[in-house]
Amino acid sequence: MTLVIFSRWPTRTMFLALGIVVGVLYLATLAPSVLWGDSAGFQRRAYMGEIRAGTMGHPLWVAIAHPITQLPFYGDPARRANLLSALSGTATVILVAVVIYQINGSLIAGVLGAGVLAISHTFWLHSVITEVYTFHLAMVTAAAWLMGINNGKQINWTDVVAWFLVVLSLSVHLLTLPLLPAFLYCTIVRWRMRQTFTLLAFGLLGLVPLIYWELNVPALGSASGKKLFNLFFPLAFWQGTPRYLGLAIVYLGYQFLLSSLVGVWGMVVGWCRNLRVALFWLLWLLGSGGFAFIHRVPDQYVFYLPTWVAFAVFCGLGYDNLLSRLQVQRQWGMSVLLTIAVVSAWVLPVGAYRLTREVGANFNQVLPLRSIPYRDAPSYFFWPPKICEVSAREYINAVFSILPQGALLLADWTLYAPLAYAQQVEGQRPDVYLVDLGDLSLPFNEFLLTQPPNRPLYLADINAYYPISTIETSFQIAQEGVVYSLKRLKP
Repeated sequence: MTLVIFSRWPTRTMFLALGIVVGVLYLATLAPSVLWGDSAGFQRRAYMGEIRAGTMGHPLWVAIAHPITQLPFYGDPARRANLLSALSGTATVILVAVVIYQINGSLIAGVLGAGVLAISHTFWLHSVITEVYTFHLAMVTAAAWLMGINNGKQINWTDVVAWFLVVLSLSVHLLTLPLLPAFLYCTIVRWRMRQTFTLLAFGLLGLVPLIYWELNVPALGSASGKKLFNLFFPLAFWQGTPRYLGLAIVYLGYQFLLSSLVGVWGMVVGWCRNLRVALFWLLWLLGSGGFAFIHRVPDQYVFYLPTWVAFAVFCGLGYDNLLSRLQVQRQWGMSVLLTIAVVSAWVLPVGAYRLTREVGANFNQVLPLRSIPYRDAPSYFFWPPKICEVSAREYINAVFSILPQGALLLADWTLYAPLAYAQQVEGQRPDVYLVDLGDLSLPFNEFLLTQPPNRPLYLADINAYYPISTIETSFQIAQEGVVYSLKRLKP
């Protein structure tokens, strides 16, 4: 299989049509403006061009997103940052279709498998908001495609570019690390060890931007060896294993529904027909899935995203095999088979997301949903389309309309990030002193008591992030709209 696949008009037309459909879907459901938490933080950093060193700073993503947010059209800078996710998500879907076609030569299987990924909950959600994940997935999926092109006995440029992309993607996200065993396996089984080292040497050129940023710009926190070890090998990862194993199965089922069974069948098909290719994608799946399983944070489901890419490839193999078997038996017409496949792959998941949104409150015990003013939590987390998501904008307007001149507002990251975006990007309320709880170098009360007596003090919330019992020893807390004022207690 070579790059000549793009010179064949049926193939080119099919991939182009897939890209247009998926692109239109993501643009039609794209978040219109500023969001919450990390998304708002990335939107601000992209517009400001705030590049930080270290992989935890995602410097390459910021470098690419910055000029996009400077465009003189397509809404505000936040929406333009969202646009990068949509473009990256579309590119990833097309690449998955190409990979499936590369493996079995079936255009229909490529479109079905890639479509399964495009509609999957977490991938769709992160293709319409600002995040680094779809951009990262586009890079590593492109590397997988390029690595699979060369079936000859000599290293060619596609192998070099593939390893360059793999290493370069570390400048976007550390999720590349769990994928390295798959890429190393793919290289070692095809080339002698000496040639493998040659490829790795070329690939290390991808570290040049990261090294440059490391030497020339400040780091975002510390990426010490101890932190990295704890990130990938938490000492107590076995605790609660049954619960998290159950969650992993739920995540898989929620992404793909009936296609989950097709993906499992695709693993069997791949193992029997092309063991080398199947092992590559199984190593990808197990590496990324294993990391997500032990990385236990409230948004753990996000770290399964690379796993869903590999599973979508297996879905493509499974659909190809099932359609071929049923077509040979001629028990149903091909159009009927395709209709069933399309309904199970694309229609049922959308219906499930809609239903889950309606009953989302019942999932609070499994997936705690934080209540934030103006934001409908079940809709925000369970319903991927974000075209009507303006809750962060409404929150910004409400907070800034309440705070008096020169007020100080202490806020946790989820609430701080959209307010900081509005202040630093749009120039709203520069008189307000915004403080992120994570940036405090002093204990809460000590920090608050060091403020001038005439400065109005406020909290953005009174949830578990805020040590309310400690604050109440020195201040009286009173709700004012969507924020909480602090009045010093008399000695």
